[in-house]
Amino acid sequence: MNLRLQKTQSLRDELRRNILTNQISKYHDIQFVFPNAPFPLERDALPSFDLDGSKQQDEEIDAYTWWHLNRDGPPFYYNGLDVALARIADTIRREGPFDGVVGFSQGAAAAMMVASLLEAGRNDVFDRAGAAGGMFYPAAFVSEGAIIQPPLKFVVAIGGFGGTRVPEYQAFYHPKITTPTLHILGRADGFIKPAMSQEVIDACADSQVLYRSGGHSVPKADELESMNDLTKLLVQVLSL
Repeated sequence: MNLRLQKTQSLRDELRRNILTNQISKYHDIQFVFPNAPFPLERDALPSFDLDGSKQQDEEIDAYTWWHLNRDGPPFYYNGLDVALARIADTIRREGPFDGVVGFSQGAAAAMMVASLLEAGRNDVFDRAGAAGGMFYPAAFVSEGAIIQPPLKFVVAIGGFGGTRVPEYQAFYHPKITTPTLHILGRADGFIKPAMSQEVIDACADSQVLYRSGGHSVPKADELESMNDLTKLLVQVLSL
């Protein structure tokens, strides 16, 4: 069972209806690419796994994690972050460039990092940070002396958070991320607390917040309190 395809079906269908039916849209087709995270995730580690009864199924679960959290903190480092970013960079090279990225939970945190890395001048920020003991700009995001693709036009971060308190990761968030971002938060999310999401929201210079019913899971379109907000963001940033 591919959780990514199953859990995002409703949102993907709604976006296609809202955007492709726009007669002046230059986007006559929308392609969704789902890169696998590099590390397998045990089914018991999925925080909302049994919300839809899937835990009682015997079939193998297709679930991966972008990194493993170092629990010796705070601060809490992301073990394997370099591998994750290299995997994403490889996807961009093979199938990009991309207009935007949608991420859920840890994927939302990764999406914000990728958006930051692709922004103009961010590599210089990382190089200065690296010289001061922080993280250097990932070599995987550079090809022939240039960043592997132009800045993203948007990010949709669902139930997201960030490594804003980790000293080595400050170049991701300072200066603030300028890529237009829509943060979707679950009012009943008991896994990613509102304060955790707020920290990464505060690290964005151009962001909106959309609430939805439910907890820590990818929402269906009818769970969003205003699907129009998502559509409006995409129409605006994609110049439809």
